[in-house]
Amino acid sequence: MLVVLDNAADDEQVLPLLPPDPCQALITSRNRLDTAVALHGVRRLPVQVMTREEARELLLAVTGEAPEELIERCDRLPLALRLAAAQLELSEPPPASIDALDAGIAPFHTLRSTFDASYDRLAPEARMLFRTLGGLPCADFSRDNLAAATGLSPAETGPHLRAMLAGHLIVAAGRHRFTLHDLVKRYAAERHAEEDPDSGVYDRLADWYQRRARSAAALAIPQFLYLPAPDDPGDAFTSEEQALAWLEAEYANLLTFVENDRSAGRVRWMIVDALRGYWHLRLQFADRARLSEIGLAAARAAGDDRALAMLYSSLSEDARLRGDHRTALERAGAALEHARASRWSPYEAAALGTLGTLLLTHGRARSAADCYLQAIDVHRRVGSLRGVISNTGNLGLANFCLGAFGHAAQQLGEALRLERERNSTVGEAMALGNLGEVSLHRGELVTALEQLVRAWRIWEEMGNIHGVVAVLSVMSGVHTGLGRSGTARALAARAHDLAVVLNDNRMVADADNALAAALRRDSPEAALRLHQRALFLSRDNRHAWTRTQIGIAESLLLLGERGPARSHAEWALAEARSAGYRYLEGQALLTAGRPDTAARVLHGTAPVVRRL
Repeated sequence: MLVVLDNAADDEQVLPLLPPDPCQALITSRNRLDTAVALHGVRRLPVQVMTREEARELLLAVTGEAPEELIERCDRLPLALRLAAAQLELSEPPPASIDALDAGIAPFHTLRSTFDASYDRLAPEARMLFRTLGGLPCADFSRDNLAAATGLSPAETGPHLRAMLAGHLIVAAGRHRFTLHDLVKRYAAERHAEEDPDSGVYDRLADWYQRRARSAAALAIPQFLYLPAPDDPGDAFTSEEQALAWLEAEYANLLTFVENDRSAGRVRWMIVDALRGYWHLRLQFADRARLSEIGLAAARAAGDDRALAMLYSSLSEDARLRGDHRTALERAGAALEHARASRWSPYEAAALGTLGTLLLTHGRARSAADCYLQAIDVHRRVGSLRGVISNTGNLGLANFCLGAFGHAAQQLGEALRLERERNSTVGEAMALGNLGEVSLHRGELVTALEQLVRAWRIWEEMGNIHGVVAVLSVMSGVHTGLGRSGTARALAARAHDLAVVLNDNRMVADADNALAAALRRDSPEAALRLHQRALFLSRDNRHAWTRTQIGIAESLLLLGERGPARSHAEWALAEARSAGYRYLEGQALLTAGRPDTAARVLHGTAPVVRRL
C-alpha cells in the first residue's frame, strides 16, 4: 500500500502517519523534515523549479499558449504556473502579482496560503529577518549583510537562516550566500511594507555597503587614492585575497545601491569611488562610465568638491580609453579644479599628474612638464615620496619627447635611484626601460642594452607582459643600431605577437615600427607596409605618429619615391614644430633633405626644466 501525505507541515504531523513495512509513503512538504530523514529512514528528494521547457509544456498543455514573460514572472514555480494557467483559461490578462495569481482560487490552495504556512511556522525573530529581506534591493545576500541590515550579529542570524531554508522561503545561492525566488521576494516585500514600513533597513545596509566596499578596496587595490571615509565598523579583512573575494561576491549588490534612487548621494559616490580600482583590475569599463555618471549627478546636487574631483578623474580616464582626448582633457581639468577647491592636496597632486600625462599624449609636452613640476611640489608638501618619484620619471619622459635627452636621463636616473632606495622592483623596471630608450636616442647603445636587459629580466620574472613588450620593442631598436638585424627582427616580431594578445594598439604600433626599422635596408617595401599600419594605430599619440611619418618617409626614399617621401617628412616636420618635438623636428628636416637646418635644430635642442 502507498500512503500519500501531501503538503505536510512538519515532522510532528508526519511521524504518526508513517505506515509500517512493507507499505510505503510519499510525502510532499515545504519543510525539510530533518527528523524523519535522520531517524526514520525517509529519503529526501529536493524538487527544483521547472526548467524553461517544462514550464512551457505545462502552460501549453493547459491553455495552448506559453508566454515567456509569464514563465519568468512565475519563477518557473509549479504552483504559480498552474495558477497562472487557470487565469489564462479564463481569458484574463497575464497575472502580475500574487493576488492576481490567486484570484478565484479556494483560500487553502492559493500561492499566498502556501507562503503564509511557511512564514507562520517561523519564530518571531526569523519572521523579522524574512520581512527584512523584502526591504532589501540585493540579488542575493549573506549572513553578514543581513546582520548589518537588522543590527543582529552574523552568528545570531544563523539559526533563523536555517529555519528559512528548511521552509523553502530562501534557497542557497553558492557558498554562504542565499537568495529568494521573485514571487517569494514580492511576498516578503508586502510583509515588510505592512509590518515594518519605517525600519530604516535600507539606509543601514547602504551605509554598511559603502563602508565595507571602501575597506575592501583600500586593502585589495591600495595603489588608488580613495576619498576619505570613516572606518568600517565591522571585522577588518585579513588579506588582499579576502577583500577582493568580497568585492567579487557583492559586486552586483554594490551596483544596485548606486543605481537605486533610494540611496543617499554620498552612498552612491562612495561606492563608485571604492569600485574604481576593481574596475581597472577587471577591465569593466562600461560599468565604470555608467556608474560614474550617476555618482557625478549626485555629487553635483550635493556640491561636494572632493567627490566631483574623483568622479571627473574617473570619467576622464573613460574618455581617454574611448579615444576622446578632448573630453578626457576637459574632465581632467575639472578634476584638478575641484581638488583645489576642496583643498584636498593629495588629489590635487594626482590630478596634476593625470593632466600632465594627457597633455603629453596630446603633443603638449611643455604644458605636461609644468603639470609634473607642480605635482612634484605638492607631493613633497604632503610627504608622498611615491608621488615625487612617479612625476620625476614623467618629467623625464616629457624632456625625452622634447629631445632634451640629457635632462631626461638625469630625471629618469633620479627616479631609478629613489625606486631602488624604496625597494620597488616595478618602479626600477619602469625607470630602466625608459632610461634604455633615452640611451638609445643618445647613441649610447651598449648602455641602453644593459639597462633594457635588466628591465626585461624583472618584467619576465614578474610575468608582466606589458612591461616585456615595451622593452622588447626598444631592444629591437638597439640591435638595429648595432647592425644585428636578425636579432632585432626576432625581438620586434615577439613584441608584436604579445601586443596583439594584449589588444594594445599603441604597443602593436611600437613593435611594427621597430620591425620596420630592422627590415628597412633589406626590404623597404615590407618596412613601408609596417609603418603604414603603425601610422593608423598611433593616430591618438602625436609623438608616435610623428616618428612613424618619418619612418614612412625614410622607407619611401629607399624605394626611390622622393616626392611622396618629402610629403611625409614635411607632415612630420609640421607636427614636430607644433608640439615642440625638437629632436623629431631635426630628424624630419634630415629626411626632407635639409641637413643644415637640421643640424642647427638638433644642436639647439633645449631642456624643458633644469631642476627637480
